[in-house]
Amino acid sequence: MSLADGSGVVMADYYIKRMKDVLLPKAVRFLMGLVVGIQTAIYSFLAPSKFSPKVTGVKLSEEIFRLSAKKGLQRISFGGNA
Repeated sequence: MSLADGSGVVMADYYIKRMKDVLLPKAVRFLMGLVVGIQTAIYSFLAPSKFSPKVTGVKLSEEIFRLSAKKGLQRISFGGNA
Protein backbone atom coordinates (compact mmCIF):
# COMPACT_ATOMS: atom_id res chain seq x y z
CA MET A 1 0.00 0.00 0.00
CA SER A 2 1.32 3.42 -0.86
CA LEU A 3 0.45 6.13 1.64
CA ALA A 4 0.73 9.16 -0.56
CA ASP A 5 -0.17 12.57 0.80
CA GLY A 6 -2.83 14.60 -0.88
CA SER A 7 -5.69 14.11 -3.23
CA GLY A 8 -4.96 10.54 -4.35
CA VAL A 9 -6.16 9.15 -1.04
CA VAL A 10 -9.23 11.40 -1.09
CA MET A 11 -10.04 10.40 -4.67
CA ALA A 12 -9.74 6.70 -3.80
CA ASP A 13 -12.08 7.23 -0.84
CA TYR A 14 -14.57 9.02 -3.13
CA TYR A 15 -14.46 6.10 -5.61
CA ILE A 16 -14.92 3.47 -2.89
CA LYS A 17 -17.88 5.34 -1.38
CA ARG A 18 -19.53 5.65 -4.81
CA MET A 19 -19.09 1.94 -5.54
CA LYS A 20 -19.90 0.63 -2.05
CA ASP A 21 -23.65 0.24 -2.50
CA VAL A 22 -23.61 -0.96 -6.11
CA LEU A 23 -25.26 -4.38 -6.13
CA LEU A 24 -25.27 -5.41 -9.77
CA PRO A 25 -24.04 -8.43 -11.72
CA LYS A 26 -20.24 -8.62 -12.00
CA ALA A 27 -20.03 -7.52 -15.63
CA VAL A 28 -22.28 -4.50 -15.08
CA ARG A 29 -20.46 -3.61 -11.85
CA PHE A 30 -17.14 -3.75 -13.73
CA LEU A 31 -18.41 -1.37 -16.41
CA MET A 32 -19.91 0.94 -13.80
CA GLY A 33 -16.57 0.89 -11.96
CA LEU A 34 -14.85 2.08 -15.14
CA VAL A 35 -17.38 4.89 -15.56
CA VAL A 36 -17.07 5.97 -11.91
CA GLY A 37 -13.26 5.83 -12.17
CA ILE A 38 -13.26 8.03 -15.26
CA GLN A 39 -15.72 10.43 -13.61
CA THR A 40 -13.48 10.61 -10.55
CA ALA A 41 -10.48 11.48 -12.73
CA ILE A 42 -12.43 14.12 -14.66
CA TYR A 43 -13.84 15.65 -11.46
CA SER A 44 -10.30 16.00 -10.09
CA PHE A 45 -9.64 18.49 -12.92
CA LEU A 46 -13.06 20.10 -13.35
CA ALA A 47 -14.17 20.25 -9.70
CA PRO A 48 -11.04 20.14 -7.53
CA SER A 49 -13.01 21.52 -4.57
CA LYS A 50 -14.77 18.12 -4.41
CA PHE A 51 -11.41 16.67 -3.38
CA SER A 52 -10.20 19.56 -1.24
CA PRO A 53 -9.76 17.75 2.10
CA LYS A 54 -6.29 16.23 2.26
CA VAL A 55 -5.17 13.20 4.22
CA THR A 56 -1.52 13.01 5.11
CA GLY A 57 0.36 9.73 5.02
CA VAL A 58 1.33 10.21 8.67
CA LYS A 59 -2.29 10.55 9.80
CA LEU A 60 -3.35 7.58 7.69
CA SER A 61 -0.46 5.47 9.03
CA GLU A 62 -1.42 6.29 12.61
CA GLU A 63 -4.99 5.20 11.93
CA ILE A 64 -3.84 1.95 10.32
CA PHE A 65 -1.52 1.19 13.26
CA ARG A 66 -4.23 2.01 15.81
CA LEU A 67 -6.79 -0.20 14.07
CA SER A 68 -4.37 -3.10 13.58
CA ALA A 69 -3.34 -2.95 17.26
CA LYS A 70 -7.01 -2.98 18.26
CA LYS A 71 -7.60 -6.07 16.10
CA GLY A 72 -4.36 -7.74 17.22
CA LEU A 73 -2.86 -7.72 13.73
CA GLN A 74 0.81 -7.34 12.82
CA ARG A 75 2.02 -4.57 10.57
CA ILE A 76 5.30 -4.06 8.76
CA SER A 77 6.41 -0.62 7.63
CA PHE A 78 8.94 0.11 4.92
CA GLY A 79 10.16 3.61 4.22
CA GLY A 80 12.43 5.38 1.84
CA ASN A 81 13.38 8.64 0.27
CA ALA A 82 12.16 9.79 -3.09
